[in-house]
Amino acid sequence: MPDSIDLYLIHKLDRRQSPESLAAQLTSELARTDPRDTVMRSRIETARVILGDPQRRARYDRQLDDPSAPEITEQTLAQLSGRPAPTAPRRVLSKPVAALVAITVVVVVIALVGIIVALVNGGGDDKTTTNAANPGAGQSSAFRCWVDETSSRYKNIDGLRQAKWDETWTRNGSRQPTRVVMLTEAYDLPPQLSSLVTQITDLSDPIDAVRLTQYADKNIGVGAGRLGANAVNAPANETLTIFDPSGRVVSTTTYSGQSFGTQPAAEATSNDYGYYRIEAKSGIDIPAAAHGTAKNANAAISILRDQFDDTKLWVLLLGGTKLYHATLYASDDWIKLGQSADVSRCEPK
Repeated sequence: MPDSIDLYLIHKLDRRQSPESLAAQLTSELARTDPRDTVMRSRIETARVILGDPQRRARYDRQLDDPSAPEITEQTLAQLSGRPAPTAPRRVLSKPVAALVAITVVVVVIALVGIIVALVNGGGDDKTTTNAANPGAGQSSAFRCWVDETSSRYKNIDGLRQAKWDETWTRNGSRQPTRVVMLTEAYDLPPQLSSLVTQITDLSDPIDAVRLTQYADKNIGVGAGRLGANAVNAPANETLTIFDPSGRVVSTTTYSGQSFGTQPAAEATSNDYGYYRIEAKSGIDIPAAAHGTAKNANAAISILRDQFDDTKLWVLLLGGTKLYHATLYASDDWIKLGQSADVSRCEPK
């Protein structure tokens, strides 16, 4: 929920860390908090009880991640932690603390005046990087993004699903998904395969026509037909190209009838498709046929989670003639409609 209390954001915590680590950080924050600020200390204690306990944290995370769940309020946190809810406003500062804040404001104002003067004096020097030159920029110093996991953390909620361009993750079209599938490499499909892939013209049900498979040797299969299907039911004259993890074509084979069932045993065959928040690094083009009604909403006819790296994806785009390798990134700071994702400062997994 947009107005829910986000303990991770408030206390500047990394969601990927263990409950033990989060509890230790909150204990440290508690030690640094003015003993007279009883309201803040109570809130930190509540956060520590919730995030430091695996079961309570799981319940909290599920409600925080579910857009249809009730808003998380002080009362919600009190019920979850078994502690009393604060009765004072969100922040009550003692006089010494308020005085310190006032002094800080004065210092900031003086600093801003100095910056403005410097900008005026240096107005002729065109060395400033603008958001127009970097459409993903514009975040504050508090901006944070990270490489996310494509696998499920909770039932029916995983990183890839949160990149899907639907009513849930765009809040009925009012924002972009917090996850982005960033295309980092593009490999040409062989002509005999690309001609089959581009025959897909919509997303009604492309999975049976074109799909991706990963094998035990980490290679990726791109096939037109029912990969892994029973040979008796397999269509005739279907083409399968196998790429190694570096994008090199290992083989291209056309199967027919019974021989289609002799392909290597598949390690992973579960594919996703539809409109997702898909962007690409400089030098990689997204085909026009994949573009949706909003910027960054692009159509994939097949997305496969890499079984050997839970941050990587393999992608085929609508109208495309390439196999894409992608990384899943996450941030709560690039959700404005039309905004591009700047992943240059994202934390590694």
